[in-house]
Amino acid sequence: MKPADLEKLINKMMEMLYGMIPLSVGFRMDFKPMVLAQLCTAKEVIFLRTHYVRHVWYSVDVWLIASLIDEQGNDRVVRIYKPGQIFTDAISFFKAIPSRLEFRAFTKGVLLSIRRSAVMELKKHPETHELVTSTLLLEQETEAWRVRVMAMHDKDKVEAFAAEYPINKVPNKYAASFLNMVPANYSREKAAYNTKNKD
Repeated sequence: MKPADLEKLINKMMEMLYGMIPLSVGFRMDFKPMVLAQLCTAKEVIFLRTHYVRHVWYSVDVWLIASLIDEQGNDRVVRIYKPGQIFTDAISFFKAIPSRLEFRAFTKGVLLSIRRSAVMELKKHPETHELVTSTLLLEQETEAWRVRVMAMHDKDKVEAFAAEYPINKVPNKYAASFLNMVPANYSREKAAYNTKNKD
């Protein structure tokens, strides 16, 4: 990737961060050289579970899932990340313990990231703590939304999902897992939703 192209992507990321918390000149100057770029392919595993998470990622244009092995031994999707979102396993990242999560892309594109050591260095800036807090709150809100959706009937689950995500972009197997639905039931309700919502 050309330096000028990388700088444009970093500026885009910083605009998103600035939308969360005003960033000082000092923070911006320290932050920019720390950013790494990664080209990823569809279906690429970004991070394998049981390892230590040492990066925070920002998706420029990649769609991803985070999954874990549930109590029944199934690989369960617990997050779907859109372009423009920050993601990591905060528990593994900050407590330095092995992660239960696996991150996998389902579209190709560019990810930006910074290392754990860089985040520790940025702690000298007050906005770092605020950015971490804001990111954790967004994760909590997503989990609270998912828990509410889990209690719905299948039809309502699909409608709630379609209000938050582009239903025809997310692969059926990932959406069904995320919504804790039988794949066949998800496919049926998705087809019904699409029929009902034709332009």
